[in-house]
Amino acid sequence: MQGMKTRDVIALAVLFVVGLYVWSLPVQDNPLPFGEGDAAHQYGKADFMASFDHVGFDNPPFFYRTWYGSLHPGDESAPIYPPLYFIDLALVQEFGGDRFIPKNLLLIILSSTLGIFAVYFLTRQWYGFWPAVLAGFLMIFSRRDFVSFLFGQRTILASFALVPLILYCYYQYTESFLKDHQHAKDAYLYVMAALLAFSGLIHTQGAFVAVLTLGLYSAYLLWKEKSLPFSWKAMAISILLFSIIFLPFAPDLFSQTQAHPGTFHLQRLSSLFRWYEHPTPPSPAFMYTYGGVHGGYWTLPFLLLGILYLFLKRRNNDMLMFFWLLALYLALHLDVFGFFGGRNDRFLKGEAELFYPLIAIGFMSLRSYIKIGKRMKAYLSWGLALLFLVLVFSFNAPPVVDAAKGAYQGIMRITPAQLEAAEWIDANLPTEAMVYYMPSRDDLPDQYRGWIYQKWRWMQMLSHRAFHDSLSEYNRSEFTHLIIDFSDLGAMGQQELVNALRAASDERFSNKTLLYRKNLIEVYVLG
Repeated sequence: MQGMKTRDVIALAVLFVVGLYVWSLPVQDNPLPFGEGDAAHQYGKADFMASFDHVGFDNPPFFYRTWYGSLHPGDESAPIYPPLYFIDLALVQEFGGDRFIPKNLLLIILSSTLGIFAVYFLTRQWYGFWPAVLAGFLMIFSRRDFVSFLFGQRTILASFALVPLILYCYYQYTESFLKDHQHAKDAYLYVMAALLAFSGLIHTQGAFVAVLTLGLYSAYLLWKEKSLPFSWKAMAISILLFSIIFLPFAPDLFSQTQAHPGTFHLQRLSSLFRWYEHPTPPSPAFMYTYGGVHGGYWTLPFLLLGILYLFLKRRNNDMLMFFWLLALYLALHLDVFGFFGGRNDRFLKGEAELFYPLIAIGFMSLRSYIKIGKRMKAYLSWGLALLFLVLVFSFNAPPVVDAAKGAYQGIMRITPAQLEAAEWIDANLPTEAMVYYMPSRDDLPDQYRGWIYQKWRWMQMLSHRAFHDSLSEYNRSEFTHLIIDFSDLGAMGQQELVNALRAASDERFSNKTLLYRKNLIEVYVLG
């Protein structure tokens, strides 16, 4: 392993500080949680563990009574994700002494810094200092990853962040084995197995790409070397280690209704000639265009140069990078063969860890086309690096920084008044309570519905009580309490909607007793 030097420590420190600053912009002035449904689930499971000092595999009742219960037919309390990710969040909440800030920091680190460091490490070991630095800065301003973080799809970001480390460990092992069977560095294979298990437990799609890459690369080495690139004994131990970590949670992971891969059938064959083609009009559209997520098209020529570099060199590490690219392509097109339809686009979240090293390699390969002395080449490296960073900060950084500064401001996330009401509910309502939330999506114009959907999700998680906003999905008799939240509508000056809401509540629930009224939020017990 090539040793890290002082300049690497400095570079990693700069990447960490810049990355943490940019990705923490949404919570610097307001630490209250935000995001779509997945974000509330991840926050809520950890919050429940820390609040009740309880680490359990099964979901608490307020989770599955109105959310995710249909994913495990016959066992609604089964976990949606294994507890590993949530235990980490619960621990930092417990030891950090605050309900929100420690979790915010860990979520940022798992979603961004982990990937930045992994990409830096892999690129530094194989391609040198400058490509590693440049790839690291691109990782900070990965727009698709950042928007996914804002939405709440954070587990998949952490899963893909481990892929570079998994591939590096396997490469190190196979290189040592092919060089000298007797002195193979088996420890790399065991670390790889553990990282692969952790990646799969965080989110299976990152592990899937890693396994597919390892399979393709192993087949290549078998063809090239005319022998297996590993010892059966070491491989058996690594499989056992993987199984010990991963298999206890496999039944819950693969029993979910959404985890069924589908059946073989061909469709949309024309999409095989594209990197990815969304089967329906995508939303938001920029997430599915190269220029939209990679700061325009200025990086595309260098991505192609990086791929060309792999073919020209064709060392084993170059070929591993190539098979990583091929594996990601295959994963993105599984729906063409009838598998994993509707979730293939999530594999796009694995682009950054692969594309950005290739772009940096391609850019810095420009040095090889200029014949100058060693001293001048050092100056050229600095000049190219500075030019690259100017381009990154001109094109890649602005949309990410703008999104960070404007994310979930004001009533677009849970508000202090709603948090106070949720904490009151947690302290005063019975644990088996089921709360009807108004305004429901049916009470408001279309432009408010997505916003309301997130509100009651967060109220559910922060109060540790079952919530829902639909009388069409649940019988009226199942609800024991009612919350009418006028606070957001009041802040927007929507008095007509407030009046309509009061009328609707009287029509739906005539027999109710007031328990709580504060900050334009009212809680009733239903008779």
